[in-house]
Amino acid sequence: MYSMDDYTAVVEQFKGVLTTLNRLCEHIQEKLTEYPIWIDNEQGAFVTNRRKAVQALQYLTFVSGLQPNETYACPGVVGSTKQTLALIDRVNQAKDDFKAISHTYLDKQPMCPNKTKLIRRILTLSGYSRISLKHAYRHLTYLSYHPRRIAWTRAKSGSYVIINRQKAQELLYKIGKGKHIDVQLDKLNHLKKNEKLVIFHEIKHGWYVNVASFKNREGLSAMQKIRCALPIFYLHNEKLSPPEVCFSTKINRDIKSHRVNKKIQDIPFLNSINAYRYMM
Repeated sequence: MYSMDDYTAVVEQFKGVLTTLNRLCEHIQEKLTEYPIWIDNEQGAFVTNRRKAVQALQYLTFVSGLQPNETYACPGVVGSTKQTLALIDRVNQAKDDFKAISHTYLDKQPMCPNKTKLIRRILTLSGYSRISLKHAYRHLTYLSYHPRRIAWTRAKSGSYVIINRQKAQELLYKIGKGKHIDVQLDKLNHLKKNEKLVIFHEIKHGWYVNVASFKNREGLSAMQKIRCALPIFYLHNEKLSPPEVCFSTKINRDIKSHRVNKKIQDIPFLNSINAYRYMM
């Protein structure tokens, strides 16, 4: 199913990810001991736990309790040096190289229904079991400046695709025939001609950080929102006060409420294609 060259290339690039990641973790444990660190204690507060931060970065396997398509999350902030940021760049480049060589190999397997399984099998045969490619591919995030405030929050998100009546009808026909399809086609025929639908697939609530910078010489500050699930690094400046690190006051770890400006109805209008009507 794969040649020895493919096997070697994938394994060697994965070793590159491990090597650069280990160097970064050693650096965090040995060179950043005097720098501030904040890590989620999973009870609504941040604590100093450098060991947990390192463990979070080293999770490349499937984590117990998570679905296969989920990724491990560990909110946190790590004060860093320029050397830290350079090491992070090397880690991210190694991850990109591993992803690229994996995709090059997968492109040679057009008939395989589960392509990522092939990469994981190669790694398993080399002694790296239960590797999660989502974990192995994802980048580490850093700020090349010293922020004033970093607030972690969770937000709902999803994919939206706007379709018209004709497209909805085509999608229903593709599914097949049956009474349930006839009922939905009848509902579709009663829509106004200019009315559109939205195919919406909810994505698991993700972690974000809202970053506020210190004011510049003109007295202005900037805000930045970053999607991130692992500890975020920043370039620490001893001349400035440590950033305020917190959870957003509106955060809810078990978010069930909808956005107040939500524009689609709660119940799908066409169940078979997960299409919703706009709220009028």
